[in-house]
Amino acid sequence: MRQALVLGSCVSLLALTACDGDDGHHHGAESCQAIIDVCHDVDPGSGEIHDCHQTAHDEGTDEACGPIEERCVMLCQAAAADGGTGHDGGH
Repeated sequence: MRQALVLGSCVSLLALTACDGDDGHHHGAESCQAIIDVCHDVDPGSGEIHDCHQTAHDEGTDEACGPIEERCVMLCQAAAADGGTGHDGGH
């Protein structure tokens, strides 16, 4: 019974996401979105790049992302240029 409930919740969440047209990677503040856009695919799951990506997802405000945007974008662009694809499928 519990598995059916969990499965039903997951299906409902997927349906809402699909209907919304949102891929789950859009967060309020432009500074947070800029970080997510460039860091998502190179997030290795730990370290400074992961912290950038996680902060942007969790906080979603200019107050949280504005001060770190420049550094995070630079780090993630450098990782992407180096071929970094450490994304673990989390966010």
